[in-house]
Amino acid sequence: MAHTPTIADAKKLIGHKIATIRDKKGYTQERLAEAIGISLSHMAKIEIGLHAPRLETLLKIAKELHIEVKELIPF
Repeated sequence: MAHTPTIADAKKLIGHKIATIRDKKGYTQERLAEAIGISLSHMAKIEIGLHAPRLETLLKIAKELHIEVKELIPF
């Protein structure tokens, strides 16, 4: 049976995935945050797993990075 991550683990996994893809695509946190309409501090908190991104935010991130949303959710 597959392991379901805790909420805290899920936030960290998603944040890490966003940071990894963002970096791979050549975006700074500031550039991505500005492009999707959130503050730099909120972007940073998403990436370290303190904040869970809303679905709307995940959709904007995926669109900006030219990926599918499922690529941001590694479980």
